[in-house]
Amino acid sequence: MSSARFPKRARRTTGAASWLSIPLLACLACSRIESPPEAPPYETLLTLLADFRRFAGVDLYRYEIPLDMTGQNAFRATLERLDSFQEENPDAYGDVADFTRGEARARLGDFRGAADAFQRVAARSDSTLAATALERAEGLARLNEAVQSEGSADRLADYLRDLERKQQRLDALFDSLGESPDAALARRERERVDVEYALALFRNRYVLEKGAAPALDFAASMLERHAASRLIYAHRLMLGRFHLELAHDLADLTPPDRLGFDAALFFNLIDAARKQFFLVSQADGYAEKPEGAALLDATESLARKVRNLSR
Repeated sequence: MSSARFPKRARRTTGAASWLSIPLLACLACSRIESPPEAPPYETLLTLLADFRRFAGVDLYRYEIPLDMTGQNAFRATLERLDSFQEENPDAYGDVADFTRGEARARLGDFRGAADAFQRVAARSDSTLAATALERAEGLARLNEAVQSEGSADRLADYLRDLERKQQRLDALFDSLGESPDAALARRERERVDVEYALALFRNRYVLEKGAAPALDFAASMLERHAASRLIYAHRLMLGRFHLELAHDLADLTPPDRLGFDAALFFNLIDAARKQFFLVSQADGYAEKPEGAALLDATESLARKVRNLSR
C-alpha cells in the first residue's frame, strides 16, 4: 500500500518544486535582461531644443510669458535644463547650448548675458552658428546699451531726463529693427521705461511744478500707445490708482466734514478711478481682473464714506 501511494507523493512533490522554480527562473531571466541604454547627448539636447522652439516665436509684448508643461517660465526652465545638460556633457554641442542660452536670456531681459552667450558662439570658428551668433550679439548689445542709464541721477530732473533719453533710444532702435525678433523686446523695454516714468512723475507730484497733472496725462497716453500690450489692464490699474490716491489725499488734507472741502474735485477723481477699475473688473482672462474688482469696491467704499461726512 505504501508503494502504491509513493508515486502520488512523488508527483505532488515534483509539482510543488516546479511551481517554486517559476519565480526563481523569472528572477534569473530578469537579471539577464539588459537595461535600456541612456539617451546620447544629442537626443537629450534635441528634446530640450524642441521644447524651447515651441515658445521662441511668442511676441512677449503682446502675450504672456509662456509656461512649460510643469508650469514654469519656459525660458527660465530652458536655462536650468541647459545648465544640467552641460554639467553632464561638458564637451558636447557647446555652441548649440550657448546659442539657445542667448535666446532664452534675451527673452528674460538679460541682454548683456545674452550678448555674451552669442559672443562665445561667434568665437568658435568651427561652428556653423558663428556668423548668426555674431549678428545676434551685436543686436542685443545695442538693445542693452539703449536701456542703460547715463551717469548718476542724484537729482529728480536728471533722473527724468535719463528716462526720456532711454525712451528716445528705444524708439529709434525699434524703428530700425523692423521685423527682427528683437523688435518685440525693444517695444517691451520701452513699455517698462514708460511705467517707470509715470511712477516717477506721480510719486514726486508734490515737488514738481505742475503737480500730478503730468503723471495723469502720461499714464493716460500709455493706454493708447500700448493698447496692443498684454499689460494694458495693468496700465489701467495704474491710472485708476493714481486717481484714487489723489482722492484719498484730498480727503485727508481737507477733511470732508469741514468747510473748504472740494466735493466736485473729489468726485471727479472718484469717477475717473471707478471707470478704470470697472473696465479691469470686466476683463475676462486677464490676471488683473480680481484686483480691478477689489479696487472698485475700495473706491465705492471711499465715496460712500466721504459722501456721508460731507453732508
